[in-house]
Amino acid sequence: MALPALVGVLLLTGPGASLPATGLVLGGVAALCRAGHVALSRRVGQLFPDWAGLSPALACGACVLPPVSAVTGGVPVAAHPAVLLTGLLVTFLSSLIPYALDMAVLRRIDARAFGVPLALSPAVAAAVGFLLLHEQLTKHQLTAIVLVVLAGAWSVRRTGRRAAPKSRPGTPAG
Repeated sequence: MALPALVGVLLLTGPGASLPATGLVLGGVAALCRAGHVALSRRVGQLFPDWAGLSPALACGACVLPPVSAVTGGVPVAAHPAVLLTGLLVTFLSSLIPYALDMAVLRRIDARAFGVPLALSPAVAAAVGFLLLHEQLTKHQLTAIVLVVLAGAWSVRRTGRRAAPKSRPGTPAG
């Protein structure tokens, strides 16, 4: 079911646009990181009570960011103290709150079911862009989003069917 997603991505690139290999590789790495995040969030949620596992997880992320920032030419916070408040706001809105929600949900449902809302992410992002930023989407972009969402939802649905346990001989099915 990757074909509709690929068609959706190609529609988003626009006519005559090319897909750079670097972008494709980075997109693949991002997908692997997201899959790792889901698996690790579920495991951390099972190992630690309440939100106790979130602190070490965010601390690990905080250890990774400074070297990346240094290599990419990040501006020192001391030079612009107002950046610290913005950074804290970004931390809460993009890390703490979403990760806490992910962990809470993954304690209650399996990773396959968690994939359903993830498949809706492109549509939610487009809706937020439309409502809050007044962005206009073309027919190609809307079609691309629908194809990506449907491919994601279909793959979650198909995975769930394959993973359904089979009844044992001698026991009634279903």
